[in-house]
Formats: sequence, structure tokens, C-alpha cells
Amino acid sequence: MFTRPELMQLRRQLKSTPTLSVYLSEDTDDPAQRGNGRRALAHRFAHLRDAMRDAAHADREALDRAIAHAEQQVRAIPVTACFKGWVAFVSEMGVQHSAMLPVPVPTEAVWGDGLWLSPYIRGLDYQCSALVVMTDSRMATLWRYRDGVFEVLATLEADVPALSASHLGAPPQQGFHPGTRGRTAADANARVRRVKAARLATEVADQLRMAALPDELILVGGIPAMAHAVASQLLEHEHAQAPVLAGLDIHAGLPEIATRVEVALDTWRLERRRALWHELTESGIVGAHAAFGVTATEAALRLGGVSRLLITEEFERRDPAATEAVVQLACEGDAQITYVGGDTAAHLQKRGAGIAARLRFPIPQPVA
Repeated sequence: MFTRPELMQLRRQLKSTPTLSVYLSEDTDDPAQRGNGRRALAHRFAHLRDAMRDAAHADREALDRAIAHAEQQVRAIPVTACFKGWVAFVSEMGVQHSAMLPVPVPTEAVWGDGLWLSPYIRGLDYQCSALVVMTDSRMATLWRYRDGVFEVLATLEADVPALSASHLGAPPQQGFHPGTRGRTAADANARVRRVKAARLATEVADQLRMAALPDELILVGGIPAMAHAVASQLLEHEHAQAPVLAGLDIHAGLPEIATRVEVALDTWRLERRRALWHELTESGIVGAHAAFGVTATEAALRLGGVSRLLITEEFERRDPAATEAVVQLACEGDAQITYVGGDTAAHLQKRGAGIAARLRFPIPQPVA
């Protein structure tokens, strides 16, 4: 799946190119229902051909070639595969991009200049990555988790040396005799381990700060004392998102860690949406730097005054064409696009019929 910059680059490249945007979902565990998405897509292709029957011969041929490329790509997906969403952008020259999406999409095919973007954008909004570290006092492993896959970034070791209990046959050390009082070798060894563990926690925190991407969640797991030590150092350096994965054993396997990471990412998304809503409604910017509803938001988008567009999934389901129109305007104005869910979506549905915007500068509200 593309990142937003990659998707915007492809959008610019194909902006004036007749392109078939194909979305497909086979999100069912019932084998009897598997294949419904493919059958619905075949109907969409037939509808497109029917709509083009009065077009120029060259245009009909271009559509036929694009559909043929798309059908070949769909046949490459295993019939038994279950997936929330799949997308392909296809010109008459071939498939320009295809990917699995992390969100459910309506099965659809759209032919026209440029890309039909809104379902993909919603997928991007859920494409959060996380830096994950599992650590004990001797070793730490750092991963980046994205799209259900762990990428190892680093393995750090404390490298604790062992200490002798006595001279044991070697010439006695100066000042040593059986009655010498003071720390035992075990005490000294424990002290060295504590120092090494503290250094390891510092090194892990430094590595995480250097590796973190903008707006990336950092999650810390492992031995509680070490996990909290790393998290505390991150928070001291103003990294506000460093939750500890409490209760996750240092020997946990990647599937168990992935489950905990997904839960943490869902919670993080929800908190970020709530923060955005608070910013729009309760931070003193209402009226000056916020727009609610289709009319006000579209007006702000056309003026290039939107820094972030907020949409609910219900708004998209109710009016896909209107959603695509505002998404395209947001892309033209380089605005961030956020799909909101949960209680934030309920608030936005009530206040703005499912759409709102954070403005770059005050814009007079249109008169109804």
C-alpha cells in the first residue's frame, strides 16, 4: 500500500489520463458467500461498457483494455482469500498500482481522468505504524510494526561482565584477607548490572527517538522495571506517546505482540480523533478557524483555506460522489484528511452532517 506522498505522486501523474479505479472486497468468512465481490465487480465492468456505448471507438477500446488488465489482476488473487479491501488503478497501458487496503471498501469500478481516491484515503488514515520495543535488563529488540508486519530495526545488549568471588588460587589481592569486611562480589555484580541496565534503557530511548517517524506511536514492553524506565526517559524528552504494554511477557511471540499493538493503535486513533474534535469545538477557534457542513467546508476548500478535512464513514456511504469531490479538493489544497469514528463521528454527524474542516485562516461563513 502506498504512503500518502506516493499516492499523491501517482495522482499527479495520472491526473489527465483515463484511468479505471477498481475497489473490491471479499470480507466474509462464509465460503458460500466468497466470490460475491468478484461477481459484483463484473457487473460494474458491464455497466461501464454500457455507459460508453455511444462514446468514440478509441475511448471504448481504451476502456476494454483497462478492464482486461484489471480482470487479469483480480484473477491473480486467490479465490479463497478473505480481505477487507483491494484496489487497482489501471490505464489502457496496464496496472499502475494495486494493493490490499486495511479497511472495508465498497466494490466499485470508476472510469475517468485521474484516480477515484476516497476509499484509498480512508485506508491511508488507518495505516498507522508503531515503534515497538521489548526489553529486559540484558537485551532489547526494536521493531517497526506496519500493515501487520514487524521489521527489526535494532537489537541492543547490555553486555554485563561477570565478577570473581575471590582470588581462588591467584596471588591474594593487596588488602585481601578472609576477615575483610565490605561488599561481596555478588553485591558488586548486582550494582554493575543495575548500571548496565540503566545505560541500556537510555540507549533504547535514544534509538527510539531517532527512529520515530512523525506521528508514530511508540510502545514499550518487557520486564516492567525496564519498560517503565524506557518510557520515563521518552516522556522526559517530550515524546507524549509512549505507552507501556503492561502484562506482556518478555518471551511473548510476535502474534501476541501484534494483537496488543493493534489494540494500542485503535486506542491511539480514537484519542487523536477526540483531540481533533476538541480543537474544533472547545479551544476557542470556532467560527474563526473551523467550518462545519458541506457548504461551508466546500467553500473553504475552494479557497485553499483548509489544513485538515474531517469526514465520517457515514457521510461517505451516504454520498460517495460528494465525498470524492471534497477529497479531491483537499488533495489540491494539500490538506490532511481524517476519517473519524466512534463518539467523535456521532458528534460530527450531529454538528456538521458528517463533514468539517480545520482552517488555515479565518473564512467568512457562506450565507444559507
